[in-house]
Amino acid sequence: MLGFARRIWVGSVWVMIGLSGVAQAADAPDFSLRMTTGENLRLSEHRGEVVMLGFWARWCGDCRQAMQALSELNQKYARTGLVTLGVNVGDTAEQAAAMSQSLGLSFPTLVDPGRSVGEQFNLGKMPLIVLLDRDGVVRFSHAGYERGDDTLVANQLRLLINE
Repeated sequence: MLGFARRIWVGSVWVMIGLSGVAQAADAPDFSLRMTTGENLRLSEHRGEVVMLGFWARWCGDCRQAMQALSELNQKYARTGLVTLGVNVGDTAEQAAAMSQSLGLSFPTLVDPGRSVGEQFNLGKMPLIVLLDRDGVVRFSHAGYERGDDTLVANQLRLLINE
């Protein structure tokens, strides 16, 4: 029995997620975006790995705090096979690269200038943090950022890593 359950927004539906971290969710939309370094990256290349996506924009103050928190989580869990990808929405590659460097991010930044990938993930409020399991299924999604949200994300991350 699940016991305690929390409602979270995943894609375009509400799902119930229990302490076990089990949720019925949809496959993440596959996409290919250019990194600020110039190479292309396809999300499906990371099947078999837990993936943490952080959607952010240069003008978003909460995004700066969230991406720094994700950078710390990335450094802590990278050796477990976690793949962390920042997805900058609406900025140029140069602007995104400058902000990534300024924030000292420990993960690659992808650029989504037309917001097409953000729209596939139902991006509304930013930042948006999305966790994918090893099968490429969206298992957790959290919009906005407040103090303590990094603990919530870390707890969900540990559940996925330990599956």
